[in-house]
Amino acid sequence: MNILQSIFQSIQGPKQPPHVGEVFHIWAYYVELGESEAILTVLLNHTHDVDLKQIMEHFIADVLTPQRKALGELMKNEGINPAELTPIAAKADEKAIPPGAKMTHALLAQMIMVKVQGLLLYSYQTLAICLRDDIGRIFLGFFHTVLAQGFTLKHTMQQRGWLKVPPFYYASSGASQ
Repeated sequence: MNILQSIFQSIQGPKQPPHVGEVFHIWAYYVELGESEAILTVLLNHTHDVDLKQIMEHFIADVLTPQRKALGELMKNEGINPAELTPIAAKADEKAIPPGAKMTHALLAQMIMVKVQGLLLYSYQTLAICLRDDIGRIFLGFFHTVLAQGFTLKHTMQQRGWLKVPPFYYASSGASQ
């Protein structure tokens, strides 16, 4: 990360308006952050597991909300109209959700991981198309913050047996080269 930050700090050209690709990716990432926050808020209603709740609450408070606010400020400064986001659901009593409708902890963790992976891909794609250094720095930071959240979640999923692992590959001794 230090190498990339050095590159962004050493190569700063004149500030141009964002190009249409940057605008689209900023807008779409903003929408994804808002939708992820709405979904995770609903998912919080499905568990009493302390670790899983803490992961979701941390993801919302320390990743999704600050990134959405930072992009909202960037969009305001650049004249990009933000999308209307899905309202955040009310807190519900986890015990009131019937067993057939209640998600398992493993499924909740998988759904969070899907959000992590989507945000990682989208932040990386945005970083790849950025010509503006300031926007690139923002998305580089977003990528690393989401990546850290993903590692925390992966570790918990491994400990709990929730991680889906593909079969291990062992090369046969007679494989031709």
